[in-house]
Amino acid sequence: MTKTKKILIPIIAILVLASVVGIGFAAWLIVNPVNETVDGGSFVADEVKDYTYTATAAASGNITFGKAAAPAGTNYGWLSATDVPPDALTAKITVTLTPTVSGTTAEQMLNGNKLKVAVSYKGVEAGAFNSAVTAKYLANPTLKVGGTTKNLAEAEAWGADNLFVELTAENFTAAASNTYTAEITITFAWGEKGNPYTYFNGLPYSKDNATAASAMLSAVRKLNDGKYQIHLETVAPSTGA
Repeated sequence: MTKTKKILIPIIAILVLASVVGIGFAAWLIVNPVNETVDGGSFVADEVKDYTYTATAAASGNITFGKAAAPAGTNYGWLSATDVPPDALTAKITVTLTPTVSGTTAEQMLNGNKLKVAVSYKGVEAGAFNSAVTAKYLANPTLKVGGTTKNLAEAEAWGADNLFVELTAENFTAAASNTYTAEITITFAWGEKGNPYTYFNGLPYSKDNATAASAMLSAVRKLNDGKYQIHLETVAPSTGA
């Protein structure tokens, strides 16, 4: 029994040693370094197109509250109009779109938006026009483009932004020099009495009639040297459009 124990001890010792040696060899690793370039995905970007433009407006002429033709009926002739030009109550407003890049269409420039064209009064006496309308010497102006007419309510004061039309690409037609134009008609009118030359000369002279004629003509005279001004602004279409 004693000899058997002596033999087993060295065998166990050898096995343990072999195990230690095996662990030592496992720490040695051979790796394969990678240094390689491959193509990835491509970049995709759409072409940038310039649809910018300038918008301008110009009116064809002045508005004149002048003399009308003499009435065909009774004409008392006590209100004269020496050197007074005839009425000229209508003018054309031409709106022009000029693209930055030649060949751009009106549809591309507006891009589904509308061009708001607002007309307002500008004068030395800011309230002169509305005062004349309140007294019913004059009527509010109207704007017309195509088959659309914009009117103010009879008692509505003409403000900075309430008399307007909105133009779409369909309102513009191609013109010379790579531009697109749209025409708006602005019309002014006398009030409920009509032209004073016709109205008062249809009445016999009296102090009251003369006073009334003077008041009407003086009120309209305050518009002299005044202007109507035009404001352009791009607006998005309404939700229901």
